[in-house]
Amino acid sequence: MISLYRFLFILIVLIVSNYEKAQSQNSTFKVLMTQGVVEGMKPATTTWFRIYPTIELPSQTKIRLSANSYATFLSSESVLVEFDKKGNYVLLPTKKAKQVSSFQKISNFVNQAMKSGTQSDLAGSIVRNVGKVQVQFPFDTKLLGPSVQLRWQAAKATNFEVKITDEGGKNVYTKSTKDSTLTINLLNDIREFKRGVCYYWTVSNPSITSSSSAPMCLMYHDEETVQRLEKERKQIAEELSISDKSALSWYVLGAWNEDKKLYIDALECYTHSSKLQPNVDIYKNAVNSFIKKFQTMH
Repeated sequence: MISLYRFLFILIVLIVSNYEKAQSQNSTFKVLMTQGVVEGMKPATTTWFRIYPTIELPSQTKIRLSANSYATFLSSESVLVEFDKKGNYVLLPTKKAKQVSSFQKISNFVNQAMKSGTQSDLAGSIVRNVGKVQVQFPFDTKLLGPSVQLRWQAAKATNFEVKITDEGGKNVYTKSTKDSTLTINLLNDIREFKRGVCYYWTVSNPSITSSSSAPMCLMYHDEETVQRLEKERKQIAEELSISDKSALSWYVLGAWNEDKKLYIDALECYTHSSKLQPNVDIYKNAVNSFIKKFQTMH
């Protein structure tokens, strides 16, 4: 005869097991991005409908992609789902991931990154002074490492002068160059450099008055902040099962970096995603869309 305690133990195990099974059968999927004709059919229905970013779908929803279409989803368990070929699919329940970042937070990263992307209207022009040097990258940015490459452009200019000032306006670095890029190590090249504060870089054409670019902030985070952000980034990568060969994974990491104002890291991620999926518009145009956001602000 089974003892009362053993009976209760078995009963509890069955209840927990059935609860977890029921939970795994009720995933919710948020549509992150689509391209081409993507349709869905919810469970217990017979009608197909067009799927667009931001809508939410229950598990067991059928998904249909036409030729040259693409769709990505984020489950309520923080699992990324990606369909990139013509065919029929089903949004199957996903297992619960580590609770590092939430379903909504991750989707917000991606939605924010897409706000000035190819799905938004970026019409308009930027009026600039003739002869003025224009920063290409980076604009105001935060850094997890001391090394940074500065890039700029100016019509017909062959000589440039790069200056960096501290928050008080004191000049702490000057470099003349004929190139349109310059790589510096903030710790090595700037005397008494302080982490966690803004240093402002500008570039000018010495032969033209008032040709200097607008000052842009470079902030190398203090060690505690660097460790915290690197830990968070690693946790998100583990939580989402980030794959080096997944354009979506790189795009999500790019969106996370952008959200943290780590724009150099964000650009690297967006560049990688565009190389992995050159035929998907959101990835193909990711780099230009990202850069254009800042060009319209400066």
